[in-house]
Amino acid sequence: MTSEGDGDAFDGLRAGASQKGTIAPIAVLHRIPRSLGVDADDIPTELDRRISLCKSMLKERATLIVLDDAANETQVRPLLPEGHTASR
Repeated sequence: MTSEGDGDAFDGLRAGASQKGTIAPIAVLHRIPRSLGVDADDIPTELDRRISLCKSMLKERATLIVLDDAANETQVRPLLPEGHTASR
């Protein structure tokens, strides 16, 4: 966590790692709430519900999220927060 904001997260999505494959958005959407203190058992298994959980948690927070080495927009789009302060 940073002192100037409410948190930060860095996720390497491994588009260039041909041996291990890319990281699916659902996996990243598990790590974000975990990094913000949510118990693993409280994180939904469905993609849409994970998206909703992450977006609601990040909505009022000043959080830096770095998504590195993405294969395409499809891999990143579910991970982007919404709102007037979100930068893309």
